Amino acid sequence: MQDDRFAVLAEKFLEGMLTPEEQKELAEFLNKDPSLRQELAELKDIGEVMKVIKLKSPDEEAMERFWSVVYNRIERAVGMILLSLGAILLLAYGVYMLISDFLRDPSVPIVVRLGVVGVVLGLIVLLVSVVKERLAILKVDRYSKEVDK
Repeated sequence: MQDDRFAVLAEKFLEGMLTPEEQKELAEFLNKDPSLRQELAELKDIGEVMKVIKLKSPDEEAMERFWSVVYNRIERAVGMILLSLGAILLLAYGVYMLISDFLRDPSVPIVVRLGVVGVVLGLIVLLVSVVKERLAILKVDRYSKEVDK
């Protein structure tokens, strides 16, 4: 618990944000344990080195590669979403055409017809989801080619 408090005080000290009460508290820590004085000095030295270090900016070619990867991932995600939506719509239309006689039959209660539509649409969404998941797993499953099924 005291180590955590010392760490907070040391961080505030290095940032120059100690209140007078916290300065007294830090001084008490340093008087009680001389190793903390050494640790604070090391942190101060590290902080000075970090101020001098400058990160190298990536060159234009590296930035182009980075953004091309980002764009490719976005394009693939959008493509997969559109493909899924299209498949859901086409399958739903096909199933609707198959059971349209059933749905148009006035002797079948509306609740039953709506229930059948809900079940069919749910099955279509689940089917597309499972197929999409299996395709994604096949891309990253490194053992799928090694194991005999």
